[in-house]
Amino acid sequence: GRNSIQRLKTRYAIDQKRLKTSNRNMELSKAEFMRVKRLFEKNKVGTQSQVDATEKQYNSATDHYHLLLQTVELYPIQIKDANQALAANQARLDVAQTNLERCLVRAPFDGRVKFAQIETGQFVKVGQLMLTLANDQELEIHVPVDSQDVQKWLKFNHEKKSNTPMAWFDALAPVTCRIHWTEAPSDQFYEGALHRVVRFDNQTRTITLAIIVDAKKAISQNNALPLVAGMFCKVDIPGKTLKQVYQLPRWAVTYENTVYAAKDNRLKTVPVVVEKIAPEIAIISKGISPHDVIIVTRLTDPIENALLDIAFENK
Repeated sequence: GRNSIQRLKTRYAIDQKRLKTSNRNMELSKAEFMRVKRLFEKNKVGTQSQVDATEKQYNSATDHYHLLLQTVELYPIQIKDANQALAANQARLDVAQTNLERCLVRAPFDGRVKFAQIETGQFVKVGQLMLTLANDQELEIHVPVDSQDVQKWLKFNHEKKSNTPMAWFDALAPVTCRIHWTEAPSDQFYEGALHRVVRFDNQTRTITLAIIVDAKKAISQNNALPLVAGMFCKVDIPGKTLKQVYQLPRWAVTYENTVYAAKDNRLKTVPVVVEKIAPEIAIISKGISPHDVIIVTRLTDPIENALLDIAFENK
């Protein structure tokens, strides 16, 4: 790292000074050798052993100088290599830091851990499911509705203009819905808002609607249990308003869309137009009038024009 580079630079500066000293020693050894050799050859002063000894000192000083010179000349290369290694390590560190930051995933909401499928210290693979988070700040209820009922009863704001028109149910009018938990008393309910169409199932011919329930409205006002994910619910979605229609018990309307009426105390079968069938009621739009007497008692093998003994309900 940087400390290694600094050590190389320090040693480089020290060896440069040593190189100057070594060069000076080499020059002195050379001068001494030449002096002793000249005295011996011209003046016969000294001995051959002295000449050989000074030559040996000169050669040793020369070798030391060249070895030190090679070492000094390698320092710039070593410093350059160390800088490149430092840059490469820094690049790997940056990549590792980026990968580490990518390992820290922050949820876009405050929630709770619903399922955890990993343990501390476990290695994970790309694409592996680690945990499931639940956003309890906003609940979403999916309600499948028959596509014919959606077209007939739900309100769509077809006058709504969009900058980017799409072939989808984007004009669904938002309305306030009531949600009843099936295990709670009938008078206990929660409020939600019709939000959007989730999908269309071409096999069952149903349209799945999304009801959004805010966390504040998911808490009951009478200290009952809050509405949470997993509860079985019944959802009341307000639709179009029908006018001049009649509500009869479901069993008062036959499967052939007829009802039994009393006319002049005689049994008459009257065809009607059924707008809506619910578990307990049937909504009739045509076929009967306000003053018609409709028989709501279950009849067994009724005979047309049979004489009737009418008993009115106290309602």
